[in-house]
This record gives sequence, structure tokens and C-alpha cells, in this order.
Amino acid sequence: MEILIPGSLVPTSVAPDLALELKRHCPYLLELLERRPAQVLSLAPERTGCTPREALLLRRLGYPDAMPSNDSSETSQESSHGPNLGAGLAPLAAGIQVGNEPVWVAQLCSITIGREGARMLAPHSLNIAPHEADALFEAASSLWAGSEISALSLTANLWRIWPGNATQALSMSPEAVAQMSLSDWWPQDPSFKAWRRLLNEIQMLWHTHPVNALRAERGLPPINSLWLYGGAHGWRPNPAPSPVQTINLLADACLEGDWAQWIAQLPAVSSELELTLKQHSTKTSEQPIIALTGQRHAVRLNPFIPRWWQFLLPQRKQNWTDWWNLQN
Repeated sequence: MEILIPGSLVPTSVAPDLALELKRHCPYLLELLERRPAQVLSLAPERTGCTPREALLLRRLGYPDAMPSNDSSETSQESSHGPNLGAGLAPLAAGIQVGNEPVWVAQLCSITIGREGARMLAPHSLNIAPHEADALFEAASSLWAGSEISALSLTANLWRIWPGNATQALSMSPEAVAQMSLSDWWPQDPSFKAWRRLLNEIQMLWHTHPVNALRAERGLPPINSLWLYGGAHGWRPNPAPSPVQTINLLADACLEGDWAQWIAQLPAVSSELELTLKQHSTKTSEQPIIALTGQRHAVRLNPFIPRWWQFLLPQRKQNWTDWWNLQN
């Protein structure tokens, strides 16, 4: 079993101060940090094409290009040739398990323009209703008539896309790009010209669509674009992955840089972690792995299994602040 705590690793600029707050308000996690050996995984989205949380998901499900289980620093996906690691999320989301055809999907999203350029809102914050997605798909469906591009609606926020003769582009998952500047990740290859033209037409059509007018009345962000990602072939997930339980109290605060809220959630994280571990111990003596993730790294706190002579000595505490202040 693995216990996942997204948003528990913070940027270098605030790490020293938040380490002090973690010591004060999250005693149960602090105890694990001091007792367990840490395995640091460098998972920069610009290299992997996904968030560290998504990279761990791909590994747990057995994605062939995911980093090996004994990797302590880098992913196995270093090459700029061919799909990156995050491209495997597209066939997973589309449920495509076989075939040699690259799988592309597009997620409905909301893009804002500010002083720092174009940014995407976190996809999970949009609350897209099925009837809204259906209306937007129907409105756009006439635009690709006669085009080399075709699309199929899969869920309320996801379409499968056949981009025609488009060639490989580096994939970036919507969750990852929500933390970055969009301008660096639009498909720029000339073969994606038809997709870019179609996307511009969709954006203009949706700008005045009644769905977005009603969303504005309810104080919701507009659904004004699509984010294309993928390029990997179908693959078959592990049918019996190791179970994972997620403590998701810190993720939104970390993404938004709301450190007051992050600190406020620490006592609840400590309590939920303690309860989860106690419930797990009643079922098995095996200690679960604790996985911490941030924007560019993951850390796995592996079970500490002492040798016989270590029972005779006071347990030595791990100097966890050495890796806590991870460089961005």
C-alpha cells in the first residue's frame, strides 16, 4: 500500500519557513520524516510532460516508459525523441490499450490572459457539467467537417482527437501546464497548423456561446479552449496495481501558492495520516510507503526495517531538511 500526499513538497523559496511550520503543526508526518529513509525522484514537468503525481500513477500502473522502481534521481525518459513520459496519460484517459496509432486527447479548459501571459486554470476547478460539455461539442462539431481532423467526446471534459497528418509533439498534461506558461507548450510544428486553425475557430465560437454566458452568471470561469496532449500508443495498465490512499488536503494550496492555507491544513494532515496508518496496521504488519509530491519532485518514504543490532541502539533521526529544501 502507498499513502500519497500531493502538495506536501513546496518551492525552495518558502521551504525553510514551512519546514518550521511542519514541525509545529504536523507531528505525525514529522515523525515519519525523521525515521524513514527518503528516496528523492527528480520529475521536472518540462522533461516528463506531466506532474510528479501523474508520473507516480503511470509507474504504479506499469506504463512501459515510466521510471524504474529503483530510480533514485532521474526518470528513464530523458530522450527528446519520441513521446515523453506524460504522453502515456492520453491512452490511459481514452481507455486505449492496444494498437500502433498514436493516441491524442484534448481536455476542455479555461485560459486567462494576464500580465504574465496566458495561463490555464487547474482543470479540476472548472466543474463542467455533462450538458455543458455536450452543448459545446455539438456547437464545434461542424467546424471539422471536411477537415483532416476528427474528434469524439469521451467524458464531460475530454475528447479523443485524430489530428490528421500531425507529427509528434512533446506532450504536456493539463495538470502540469496549469503550473506553467502556456506559450512554451503550444504545438508549434508545422504539421499541427490545421489543429491550431481549428482551435482558433473553436475559441471564437465558444466565446459567445450560451453555456459560457450562463457560467458567467453563476460566477464560474468560461470553458474557452482545449488542451491537446498525448502521442503515445495504447498500453495495458496493470490490472491489480498496488493500492493507494490519497490525503489531498495540501494540493490546492500548494498549486495556488496560498501558504497560509497550506499551514492551516497541517494539523488535519497529521490526524488523517495517523488514522490511516493505524487502520492499515490492524489489517497487516507491512508498513506502507509514504509518497510526497510537489511541482517538480516526489519523495518516497520507505519503511525502516532495522537489523537486529539496531534494536540495541537509540534510533538515529534522518536529517530530512537536507532534501526538503529541493532546488526548483
